Amino acid sequence: MIILSIYGLIVNVLLVVFFIYGYKVIINQRAKIESLNKEINDSRKQPTKQNTDPRRNFRVEISHLPCEVTFIEIENDKMKNLENSKITAILENVSSTGLKFDSKYNFPVKYKIKIRVKFELKEELFSFKGYIVRKEEHVKNKMNSYGIQFIETGMKDQQQLIVKLNQIEAERRKKKIS
Repeated sequence: MIILSIYGLIVNVLLVVFFIYGYKVIINQRAKIESLNKEINDSRKQPTKQNTDPRRNFRVEISHLPCEVTFIEIENDKMKNLENSKITAILENVSSTGLKFDSKYNFPVKYKIKIRVKFELKEELFSFKGYIVRKEEHVKNKMNSYGIQFIETGMKDQQQLIVKLNQIEAERRKKKIS
């Protein structure tokens, strides 16, 4: 009888130990899940970056290709009246994560300016949202160049853009060889 009591006590102690261990494992797993969910939510709020330096992505120089720029959201109250207005600009280069365009208009880049850029490459229309992240002033020709970082870009659209950029570059290399 004493042996059965000791045996029962050992079984109960082991069950309690397993229960406590299992409970701690569950708590740790829940904490990891919460942490991952927070990372996912934070990454959805920020622009996606395929590269640590988006300017290092494969770029294709484009000559005199018109594009339409629509101002979606402007942080500066004095410029709010430009929201939903459109201008025509000239593409200078395009990559999978952004582009550069030239314009006669002078916009301050110290304020957050969200835009939509529409352009056509090889008979396919593209439309990307982005932020103006850089500006170059050209005094001689009174033009400004703006660097745009794409945001909210779908993988399908980005892949289609990469295909067209590769086609353009392949055609250029073919011409150089000929």
